[in-house]
Amino acid sequence: MREYMRVAVAYWHTLCGTGGDSVRSRHQTFPWDTASELEHRNLARLDAAFEFASKLGASFYCFHDTDVVGDGSVFESSNASPR
Repeated sequence: MREYMRVAVAYWHTLCGTGGDSVRSRHQTFPWDTASELEHRNLARLDAAFEFASKLGASFYCFHDTDVVGDGSVFESSNASPR
């Protein structure tokens, strides 16, 4: 069954989303969001992701393209038309 039902940890949905809905804007808070520098927040989130996946025994992970971009400064250039 493991070959047919491959469990994956979704990086954004598990570790980045706030769990917000139309009634309340934020349901989840994470300890890695308290670091003052973006790089430290991202590295702490990444450590948490691997720890979470290994504790679950999940062999796979998935993420959106922009999950690994950072503060968004690269996003604009990554979507720019090729010259």
